[in-house]
Amino acid sequence: NRVDERFKQIISKPAWQMINENSWAQKKIKSISLPVDYVFEYFSGAMWSSIVWWTNHNFEPPPREMALLFRQLFLPGLLKVLNVRKMNDLIETL
Repeated sequence: NRVDERFKQIISKPAWQMINENSWAQKKIKSISLPVDYVFEYFSGAMWSSIVWWTNHNFEPPPREMALLFRQLFLPGLLKVLNVRKMNDLIETL
């Protein structure tokens, strides 16, 4: 599916750029037990599924609430994989 592939590119390009420009991110990537491209694929798939779900529900809840729902579901797993205790710790290092 071309839309799906384009969406994955939109997600992975800036993520790889951030990793390449940030020494902390480079160290974290080396320490995780999962392939990085798998993490990106999982993230983009989860985000795409959330967007599809949202459109099927007439764009309800509002965007801010939808973003919160996505973060509540996705971020705990990401933080665990990166061995980061809370989101603020991750943000401060970037």
